[in-house]
Amino acid sequence: MPGLERINFWENNLEGGIPISLGNLCSLKELNLGFNKLSGALAVAVKNLSGCAKDSLTLGLNRFNGYLPSFIPFSSLRELDVEYNRLSGHFQDHFGNNSKLMVLNFDGNRFPQIFQDYRP
Repeated sequence: MPGLERINFWENNLEGGIPISLGNLCSLKELNLGFNKLSGALAVAVKNLSGCAKDSLTLGLNRFNGYLPSFIPFSSLRELDVEYNRLSGHFQDHFGNNSKLMVLNFDGNRFPQIFQDYRP
């Protein structure tokens, strides 16, 4: 679907991982997959999206686990929401090259408190 800019699947009981085919929709500006039952490693989910969802990506209120990927391929991303998943580990400077990031929500994960709802 060339030209598709927004997908909102908020609260649709989606299960499993993010299909690789979503990475083919690189005209997307906003992708909202929040409040579902999506699971698996967040690093794999991000990789499957291949840098699409250029402005806003919502993966919050799912069942993603693992560590925050050390490389987030979303250089134009303004908002990233991964709240209330099962993420853990240490936060490092994953977003240092992302000058457009305005909202980064980690609330409800297992990161140190200082990184909950980080707003650069």
